[in-house]
Amino acid sequence: MSTFGFMRGMYINHSPQGSTRNRPSHISLMSVPKDRCRWVGVFRAPAHLSTEEFERGFADMAREIATVPAARDNMSWKEVSFANSHFNEEIIALGLPVADRVALLIGEAESYDEMRRVAKDPEVLRIITEARTNIGIGEGSMVFTADVLVTLGKSE
Repeated sequence: MSTFGFMRGMYINHSPQGSTRNRPSHISLMSVPKDRCRWVGVFRAPAHLSTEEFERGFADMAREIATVPAARDNMSWKEVSFANSHFNEEIIALGLPVADRVALLIGEAESYDEMRRVAKDPEVLRIITEARTNIGIGEGSMVFTADVLVTLGKSE
């Protein structure tokens, strides 16, 4: 599965905070203080659902998770995006693979302990279990956590 491609609903942070532009070259990114961590899920649409059915079901799932007290209190939910084909010709010209029918879910927290509270919450577990059954999330998908080390902004 490729995760390249343009996504509808993309949120791009143009803030210079976290930029490494002024960071001395001898300082490793691993030594940069991490001010937040990110939960990223790339979910492939199952073949048995239309794109519209998958996107509607996925958006409903994400909205429901965001209303659960554990999720609302511990994480800042950043975006739900869906791949589109508007830029595929240019991506192919770059020699890169284009995205499959995928959804992207990104959330942020100040710590992994906050993320753990969300991941272990019974209501969140119920919603994810239902989504695995109802819209087939899981197979061909990937979820990972990441430290936010660098924020890319506009060139000056």
